[in-house]
Amino acid sequence: MRTMARVSTRLAISLATLLAMLLASANACSLLVPYSFEVVAWSPGQERIDEAGGIIVGVEFSREADRPSSESAFSLSVDGEAVLGAFSWLGARMGFTPYAPLRDGADYELRVGTGAMDQAGVSLERAFEARFSTKAERSRPRFVSSDPPDGGRMVGELGTLTLEFDEAIDPIGFRSSLSIAPRARGSWRLVEGGRRIEFRPTEPWARSVDYTCEADAGLRDEEGNEIGRSVVVRFVAGLEGVAPEVTAAAAVDAEGEVVALLEADEAEDGAYTLNRGWESRWRLRMDFSEPVELAGLASALACDSGPKPLIETIGAYSARVLWRFDEPPEWNGVFTLRVESGVEDQDGDSSDSDIVYRIVADGPGSRPPRFVGLRLPLAPGAEAADRELAAFALDEPFSTLAIAGGDGRYPIGVPTGTSIELYLELAEGASIDLLSTMGAFSFSATNGSLEFDALRVVAGGFDYAEPHPAWSGLDIVRIDGSMTNRADCGLVTFSLDGGYADSWGNAAKEDQCLSLQK
Repeated sequence: MRTMARVSTRLAISLATLLAMLLASANACSLLVPYSFEVVAWSPGQERIDEAGGIIVGVEFSREADRPSSESAFSLSVDGEAVLGAFSWLGARMGFTPYAPLRDGADYELRVGTGAMDQAGVSLERAFEARFSTKAERSRPRFVSSDPPDGGRMVGELGTLTLEFDEAIDPIGFRSSLSIAPRARGSWRLVEGGRRIEFRPTEPWARSVDYTCEADAGLRDEEGNEIGRSVVVRFVAGLEGVAPEVTAAAAVDAEGEVVALLEADEAEDGAYTLNRGWESRWRLRMDFSEPVELAGLASALACDSGPKPLIETIGAYSARVLWRFDEPPEWNGVFTLRVESGVEDQDGDSSDSDIVYRIVADGPGSRPPRFVGLRLPLAPGAEAADRELAAFALDEPFSTLAIAGGDGRYPIGVPTGTSIELYLELAEGASIDLLSTMGAFSFSATNGSLEFDALRVVAGGFDYAEPHPAWSGLDIVRIDGSMTNRADCGLVTFSLDGGYADSWGNAAKEDQCLSLQK
C-alpha cells in the first residue's frame, strides 16, 4: 500500500511538472510570435526638396523600438557616401539630423536594416529603403490646350493665338522654339505667370488659309526641362463660321428654264417624298446660301439607282450649280440624288447634314416608243375599198395571218408590192424617227413560209384608208416593200429591236415582237 502511494504521488508530481512546462512553452511561443515589426512612415518623403538646410530625416516604427539596435541599423548616404548626424527619439519615431546641411543637386538614400529590433527583441520584418532628392525639378512641361484648338478656326482677323502649359516656360529662349507656317507677322509673349504663350498678329490672318503653329521639342520650362515632343496646332483663319445650305433644287429644261421644283425627303417623317414627272432631257439645278467649292460638291453628289450626274457650271465656286446626267434615267424608275455633308464655302465652312431628293423618271415626254400593233392588206392588188385591211395587236400574238394566193392577193412565189402600217405609242411631243425605224424593223418566218423585203419607210399610214379605229390617235409609220408568199405554213414575226427610239431620243429597252400564224 505504501509503495502504491509513492507511485501515485510521483505520477501526480510528473503530471503537474508536465503541465507547467506546457504552459511555459505556450507563454514562450506567444513572446516569440508577436505581430510584425516594421517601418510605417518616413520623412522627408519622395518629393523634391527645394530647401536642403535644416532637414530632419526620420523613420517611424510600428511600435517603440530598441534604440541602440535601430540606430545601428540606420544609414543615410549621398552618392554612396555615408552622412553623419545625431539621433533623436519621440515615441516610436527616430529622427536623424545631419551634422552638415544636405547638398543641393544630390540624390540621397535612406536605409534601415533588419538588425533594428523592438523592445521585445523582435527584428524588423524586412529592410526598409527610401530615396529623396535635392536636385532641381525634373518633370517635363506639359502642353494643356490651345486657342483655337487643333483643327479649329481663328474667327477674328487679328485674333490672338495661345498655347497653354502646366508650368512656367523659360522666358529667355522660348521664341526660338516657336514657328507659324505659312509665315505670319506678329509678336510672341508670355502671360499668366509664364504658363501661357501668346502670338498677336500685326496684320490680318489670310482668309481660308490652313496655318500650322509648332512648338518644337526643345521648348523649356524655367528649370531647363524640355517638353521632349513637338506640339503642333493646325487651324484655319478668317472664317465666318456659317455653314452653306441648299436653298432650292429644281429641274430645268434645255433652255435653262425651271420646269419643276424638287422637294427634299425628310428622314424624320418616316415616309418617302417622291418627285414625279421627271423628264429624261431635264437637268438639275441647285441653289446654295453662298458660293460653294464645285470640286468638293461634285464629289459630294451621289446618284443611287440612276445615271451619273455631271457638273456643267464652270469655275471654282458658285452659289448656283447646274448638272446634267451622262445618260437618260430608266423610264418609270426611281433614283435618289444625295448631297452629302462636307460641302465647303469660300471660307472653308462645311455643310453638316445630308440632303436627299427621290425622283420618279415617269415624265410623259420621256416614255419610250411602244409597238402597239400593225395593219396590212390581205388583197393588195384589189381596189382600195376591197383590199381587206387586217389589224393585229401586240397583246394578241399568234393570231392567224390569212395570206392567200390568187388574183389581187399574194400569188405563190411571186413578189407582190405591199405596205405594212406600224402603230406606235410615243412620248408626249415626240414623233417618228424614220432612220431609227428602218434600222430597228425586222421580219422573219419559219419554214420559209413568207418573205418581206422592206424598201422604204414613210411617216403616216395608208393614203387610201383611215387609221385603224381601235388605235386612233397613235403615231403610224408605213413600211413599203414586197412580200413573197410560199406554199408552206409557218410562224411569221414582225419586230422592232431594242434601242428603237423616237425623235426625242427616247428608246425602248427591249425587243418588241408580234408573231402570227400563217
